[in-house]
Amino acid sequence: METDERFCINQSVALVRPDRTEVNPVYAVGYLSSERVQSILKGMGKGNALAHLQITELARMTVPKPPLATQDVYACRVSEIASARRVMRRQADMLDSAFASLHQRAFAGAL
Repeated sequence: METDERFCINQSVALVRPDRTEVNPVYAVGYLSSERVQSILKGMGKGNALAHLQITELARMTVPKPPLATQDVYACRVSEIASARRVMRRQADMLDSAFASLHQRAFAGAL
C-alpha cells in the first residue's frame, strides 16, 4: 500500500521503502511476490511455531534492478491489468444480477 500518512509498525514487521529514483515500488512488490522469491523467503524462515525472517538475512538478499524505464513499463502494465480486472468484475456482477433476476422471474412464473 502506498501512503504518506504516519502509521505504527509492530516490532515483528519491517518497512521496506525503496529509493524511488532507482526502484519502482510496483516492480518491487511484483518481484517480492513472485513464486520464486516467495520460495526463497520461505526457505529463509526461522522458528518452529511461527516462521519469521531475520532482517539481516533479508538485507543480504539481492534484487535485480532493470532500468527504471523498464520498471515503469512493468508498473504501467500491472495498472492496466488491474483496471481490466475491475471492469470484468463489474461486468460479472451485472451478469450475476441479471441471471438472478431472470431466475427469480422464471420460478415466479413471470416469463
